[in-house]
Amino acid sequence: MSESSSDRTALRRTQVLEATLRAVSERGVERTRLADVARSANVSIGLIQHYFDSRDDLLAAAFDFFNDLWLSQWERVSSTAGDPPHKLAALLRFSAFEFEGWHEVHWRIWVEYWSLCNRTLSFREHYRKIYDRFREPFRDTIVEGVESGHFLPQAPVEDIVDRMTAQIEGLRVHALLEPDRVSRERMLDLLIAEAEEALHTAMDAPAGRATAL
Repeated sequence: MSESSSDRTALRRTQVLEATLRAVSERGVERTRLADVARSANVSIGLIQHYFDSRDDLLAAAFDFFNDLWLSQWERVSSTAGDPPHKLAALLRFSAFEFEGWHEVHWRIWVEYWSLCNRTLSFREHYRKIYDRFREPFRDTIVEGVESGHFLPQAPVEDIVDRMTAQIEGLRVHALLEPDRVSRERMLDLLIAEAEEALHTAMDAPAGRATAL
């Protein structure tokens, strides 16, 4: 019974976090209320308050939950992609296409998250931890490629990682707001071209949505 109760608690908590993310995507951080989350998750406000001490705690947990979901998929893609050039291509492809069920919702969530961190100092440290994890698969793959001789970096690895991840975030904004000008396919092409130049290498740029997801 204890395990069953624990499973139900985990399921309810997941429902609340997913509902929070959907509400943030649809309404924005500032307009997302506990009542919106409760209605979407089909739970009471009291249940949400049982799990989370405050609205900020709920938001931080929701962003952590989504980051874990996203990066666990990302790490799985990179771990099965073969040599460093194929692994990096897979990471960049995932940056443009992501996993089923979220797509543009994902990008709207992060736009809201950046805005929240910009306005709320208490979220700055939270931001740093999330983006350290975001950069890690790129850093590890590039270092592996340098050590194996696949990559000849034209700048310090940390600089390349920062530029690469910043380009991903910038292109996501354009793809979200100007999809006719910056399609996901064009986003991937631009990311691959930048990586090839920065690392003095050639990579295959597989077309279409990632089938492994």
